[in-house]
Amino acid sequence: MTTAFQNVYPITVLADADLSALQFGGVQIAAGLASAATADACDGVLWNKPDAANEPAQVVVAPCRVKVRAGAAFSQDDLLNTNAAGKFITATAGQGVKAIALQAAGAADEIVQALWVGGYKDIV
Repeated sequence: MTTAFQNVYPITVLADADLSALQFGGVQIAAGLASAATADACDGVLWNKPDAANEPAQVVVAPCRVKVRAGAAFSQDDLLNTNAAGKFITATAGQGVKAIALQAAGAADEIVQALWVGGYKDIV
C-alpha cells in the first residue's frame, strides 16, 4: 500500500548521538537534543536518520498520521506507548497513550502507520 504522508510538520532539533537505527521510533527532547525515548517518556516520532551527535533530527510532535517502529506485535486500533528502546508497543494501564495503531504490526521492528496523539490521552 502506497500512502503519501501529508501535513507532517516535524520540528528540527539536534541529535544527542547516532539515531539512524531509530527512524520512526520514539524520541524525547531535553536541553534541545533528541535522544531515544524511554518507557512512557516520548515527545515525538523521529522522521529522519541522523547518523551522528549534533546532526539535525526531524521530530514529529503535532497530531498527525505517522510511521512508527514496532517493539512487539500489536493489533490495529491498539493504543500505543514506547518501550525502553523507544519502539512502539501496546500501552498498559496507567500509561499515557502516544499513538493509535492504524495498522497491525506482526513483529518487532516492523514499520506501520499510526495516528500520533502525543500523550494527550491516558488509559483509565
